[in-house]
Amino acid sequence: MPKSCRVCFSAFVAQKPPVSFPPIAALPTGLVDVSCSARDDAVTVVWTERGGPPVVQSTAPAGYGTRLVERSITSALRGSIQCDWAEDGLVVTLKIDPERLAV
Repeated sequence: MPKSCRVCFSAFVAQKPPVSFPPIAALPTGLVDVSCSARDDAVTVVWTERGGPPVVQSTAPAGYGTRLVERSITSALRGSIQCDWAEDGLVVTLKIDPERLAV
């Protein structure tokens, strides 16, 4: 994976939309599942949080880190990012152009 892609993924993990504090994985019932699949037209990464407090989407404007991640995913990786603010946990889906991941 090219360095620019590694930076985008690192930024996503560091800045993914925060739902609760403490982090969900630190809770006794908290679970974070990250799955990946590759198809002809996209590499899909799904980040799923479960076992935390009820999730509510923030009404505040997106912060710098969130905007940086969104721009990185859409421009550097030619992809998309979608957040599903389900009450039982946040699900973030990244779709990435597989050609951008080639070395």
